[in-house]
Amino acid sequence: MQSHQNNAQVILAIDAGGTFLKSALFEADKLLVPLAEIPACSNGTFEEIKNAFVTVYQNAAEHAENKISGIAVSVPGPFDYVNGIFRMEHKFQAVKNCCLKKFFPEIPMTFLHDANAFLGGANTEKKGRFGGITLGTGLGAAVMTDGKFINNEKDTPLYSLWNKPFRNGIGEDYVSTAALLKACPDAKSVKEMAERADTDKIWRDFGDALADLLTDWQNELQLEKIYVGGGISKAAKRFMTEKLAVLPLKFISSGNLNLYGAVKHFLSLNR
Repeated sequence: MQSHQNNAQVILAIDAGGTFLKSALFEADKLLVPLAEIPACSNGTFEEIKNAFVTVYQNAAEHAENKISGIAVSVPGPFDYVNGIFRMEHKFQAVKNCCLKKFFPEIPMTFLHDANAFLGGANTEKKGRFGGITLGTGLGAAVMTDGKFINNEKDTPLYSLWNKPFRNGIGEDYVSTAALLKACPDAKSVKEMAERADTDKIWRDFGDALADLLTDWQNELQLEKIYVGGGISKAAKRFMTEKLAVLPLKFISSGNLNLYGAVKHFLSLNR
């Protein structure tokens, strides 16, 4: 690991996805070293899930010479972001109602909704009103004003999109991995769909649905810019329709944004 000043905070950032635990070490908000991804075992037993998190910490401690001063976690909901307690049932079910802090030594920890973490990592402007969405298995969304997240009483994004009434259903019915694969049932993955020439109309329909959804969202919330990430965003050229191109979108594919956002949140609470 790179050398650091004795008084600098070395923070372990973890992005707790359902498939992998991504992590990296930061010195303040500067990336020191990305760490190896660890299978999350989110559908496994209590011990398997615990061991996955412990392995992340042990790898980090070895790189940091045991000088980790805090842990910043990005994690999807449902989750108790104040106390660090799992509330999910669709994944990490074996640790539901368990406090994540119990997996680690006595060390300061903060927890942030993964959509907020993406937006916090993507946006560097201190003034203004911005949105962030992640296009993947689901449709994540978050909003911030003047650098502060707009959350509900559960510390989750107030202005969600996945369950927003839209057309004959909700947003996620039209903008998600499931929506794409439903439209192309013989495809095994979104990546395969992106490589196939016979899926042009499906992608155009997807882009127009996204444009309609985001146009309403932007107008309702007066968003100056909307950051777009997530796995599906890598296929932006396939679904960039005229309706979508006129919106103030910024596509960002960096896999470290959730980690940066989690660290920035930790620093804001531990100054």
